[in-house]
Amino acid sequence: MSALFKLVRWPNLVIIGLTLYVVRHAVLIPYLDSTSQTPLLNDLDFLILSIGTVFIAAAGYIINDIIDLPIDLINKPQKVIIQKQLSTSTAWKTYSTLNLIALGIGIYLTSSILLGIFVVTILGLALYALYWKRQVLIGNIVVALLCALVVVEVWILDIENLSNNIPLSSNIALQLLIGYTLFAFFTTIIRELIKDIEDIEGDRLQNCRTAPIVWGIPKSKILLIVLGITLLIGLSIALYAWQSFLALTLLILFNILIILPLLAILTLLSLAKSTIQYAKLSKFVKIYMGLGLVWLALLLLN
Repeated sequence: MSALFKLVRWPNLVIIGLTLYVVRHAVLIPYLDSTSQTPLLNDLDFLILSIGTVFIAAAGYIINDIIDLPIDLINKPQKVIIQKQLSTSTAWKTYSTLNLIALGIGIYLTSSILLGIFVVTILGLALYALYWKRQVLIGNIVVALLCALVVVEVWILDIENLSNNIPLSSNIALQLLIGYTLFAFFTTIIRELIKDIEDIEGDRLQNCRTAPIVWGIPKSKILLIVLGITLLIGLSIALYAWQSFLALTLLILFNILIILPLLAILTLLSLAKSTIQYAKLSKFVKIYMGLGLVWLALLLLN
């Protein structure tokens, strides 16, 4: 059982569940309360939705490890679970079961939108593991889009409650939603590219065509810096736009938790040269993604 929990990256699954909870309770619910509207999902349905989302993510990790087994035996043999602690057949059965339960949840909630999201996500993760991960940027972009989709998932289901034609410039909730969605997208694609550089040797032996292999590490690093600066500019614009409705404490914490760590990431990225440095940077970016969620959660206290 412990091997299975490691295989599905249970800490990441907890983060996904927390992301859904925080987005709903820190942004969506206060917005609906302020407009005298009620969410389409009750608490039980929201919990069921979250379980389905987490199960799909867990299945995505499983198929990724199954397909990447030859590469992982080169890049990180000490972390390989399949064929060492868990059989391949058990992994495939678990993958299928998790996806079937998720699709059943989509049907149970009688939402064609949710069922469509789940189907697209399952297919996207499978195609990513089988093909797109080994192509220049395609896999990186797909994963980033799927991570961003987690952020807006609950909102998509509650879209009827958001159709009151409030201009975006005055819609605080939508501004926060768009801001965090873009944050999730950019941080994910940055981390995926860093991991490609970290795993370049194993990927090359398996004839992958990731950005570092096709373009080289220097050009990939330039792209990473451009993406980081783009994110920094976007965050700075958001900080300026949100001054009018966020408490001073939240603005200060935004600088401490979001702006300053990103500057540190850009600095470390410009200095990184070895695989070990890129591995550490990948972990740093993962922590940074968590800091974004922490800041959003602080809205609950606002």
